[in-house]
Amino acid sequence: MKFVESFRGGSKLYSVTEFVPRSLLSKVVQDGPLDESLARDVVSDLLQGLAHLHKLNMIHSDIQPSNVLLSYDNTVKICDFGSINKKTASLSSLYQAPDKVLTEASDVWSVGVVLYFSLNGHESHLKTSELLKRLVGSNLPFSRPAKRFLINTIHHDPDIRYTVSEALRSSFLSSRKERKPRLFRWKSRDE
Repeated sequence: MKFVESFRGGSKLYSVTEFVPRSLLSKVVQDGPLDESLARDVVSDLLQGLAHLHKLNMIHSDIQPSNVLLSYDNTVKICDFGSINKKTASLSSLYQAPDKVLTEASDVWSVGVVLYFSLNGHESHLKTSELLKRLVGSNLPFSRPAKRFLINTIHHDPDIRYTVSEALRSSFLSSRKERKPRLFRWKSRDE
């Protein structure tokens, strides 16, 4: 998010950032699952943000729908950096990889589960192996490229899992259109 300003109020320091209207979690809960085109845009932006973090040798380690914010122009903003570079997994989140040591591959796993949530409309409480079986032999209404992307991002072995650059080059994301639909429409006070 863009930094606007900071100021002191007594003994506290405040920072002001741009306003971002809602999270991916609230978008999906309120409006239902995303269509694949919009989910593709969100995942692509999310992976590009993670690629930047990873170049700085940072692991987010807490990618989940509530930490993916959507601006008015449909740009993804990553928030909640409180867990950045944490080295070991905490089992408190459905979105954390089963890896014992967190790496870039752990962030990629989380992106896969975020995509599953975005397309499915609800969180998966299945173990990774059960989720993979469901994706491979299922009649879920996901395209083949989306299923392949999910299988390669939530693989239990982090050495086999997509890297960020492999995910960005995947058939699922390579079919991304340049123009994004708007999530929100501004209304004048007269409307």
